Amino acid sequence: MPMVDRFERLLFAWLACVLAACGSSQTGARGRNSPEPHDSAPIDRETSASTWKSLGIDDWLLCALNNDGRVLCRQRQPDGGARWESPGIQGLCVSADFACVVTAAAEVICWGITEMEDRLAWQRSPVPQRVPELAPANRVSCSQGMACTLSQDSVLSCSESPLHGAERRIAPQRARAVSIGDRHTCVLTLSGDVVCWGDCLALDRPCDPADIGKRWAPPRRIQINKPVVDLSAGGSSTCLLLAEGHVACWGGNSYGESGQEIHYPDVGAPGPLFVPQPRPVSIDGRVSEVRVGERHACARTEDGEVWCWGANEAGEAAGNEGSAVAAPHRVAGLPPSSAIGVSWERSCSVARDGCIWCWGKGWADPSVRSPVPRVEFCADEEP
Repeated sequence: MPMVDRFERLLFAWLACVLAACGSSQTGARGRNSPEPHDSAPIDRETSASTWKSLGIDDWLLCALNNDGRVLCRQRQPDGGARWESPGIQGLCVSADFACVVTAAAEVICWGITEMEDRLAWQRSPVPQRVPELAPANRVSCSQGMACTLSQDSVLSCSESPLHGAERRIAPQRARAVSIGDRHTCVLTLSGDVVCWGDCLALDRPCDPADIGKRWAPPRRIQINKPVVDLSAGGSSTCLLLAEGHVACWGGNSYGESGQEIHYPDVGAPGPLFVPQPRPVSIDGRVSEVRVGERHACARTEDGEVWCWGANEAGEAAGNEGSAVAAPHRVAGLPPSSAIGVSWERSCSVARDGCIWCWGKGWADPSVRSPVPRVEFCADEEP
């Protein structure tokens, strides 16, 4: 058996064992009597319709979570990929360097890339690790070496480098929602305020040179006069999902990622390079979900349509490849969506039948670059 395949089988078996509460619950090692990986029963597409509630994606991992607590993941490998499923999951997040799930017992388990001491070499974490400083939890967000969780009673906990057991940090307020961008973090407080902290360049605030790039720079309250129900932070922009079903964004707009006219100084175009306060983004239909990436964003409407805007070098905004899309563009040729996810130069949707569609840079084959949606895999098929 190839070494990579053997490693992935052991990793997925260990994770399945933890989620099933087999073996010791006090150790980070795989229990001696843990079962070997096995194929679970195929999902019945008729009964699974409309049950998928979240999607996590990056170059190395693609995961979908349904309302029954079942997570389906595929991890890309040199020999074609590994597929695994686990029950009893409340939440998940996938970032460029690690991923985390929240179990039914409110534990947080993370796995991925572990930074070495010389800060230059990287390796896969040998086994998933419990992160007790982030528990108890029922929701998780992660990005660029940082994770935050919300507990059932809305306590917010954040940790830098959770695979290293970093010091626990707790924001001064409880929260309804949290989202981590590349260089900043935003929360929706219980009182309905939106508070963000981190890199001042992402928050349009006078910059002390010492604060540039810092995740824990002082917080800023975002001025918004409408009720907010969710939010999503990206590279240097952030979008809010309003209670009325509309979207408002602010932050960087070099590629139209804040949904405003693009600024082209060489041709005198008037669009803003930075949007200092949330501005409406025009989308037809009532929006249920919004996700922001490094340079583009997508939103899903109640009827399952997906709209994208921003950078489009690989077709990730579903416009003409190479041309940035400032005004939201409906993704054509896509079946009704239950959840969406974005990553660098890539957008994806999980359809109500359990098939995952992507456009922009391919996931299974990153050499593919197209604005036309294509099926990457379905819940009931083998890798």
